[in-house]
Amino acid sequence: MSWTNDPVADFNRYDAELARRMDELPKCYECGEPIQDEHCYEFNGEYICERCLKDNHLKWTEDCA
Repeated sequence: MSWTNDPVADFNRYDAELARRMDELPKCYECGEPIQDEHCYEFNGEYICERCLKDNHLKWTEDCA
């Protein structure tokens, strides 16, 4: 990305590029946010981010008995 002498225009172009890249990322099935980590989890064809997996599905073994 090239920079000009117009910082506002540079920021707007940079912000638009970031938004475009975020739109291309897979979305978490549970929280709806773009998954920005290097990996995610797939269950039944749906992607889940690591945070949702831990927050919503991590159980202590004592709780599973």
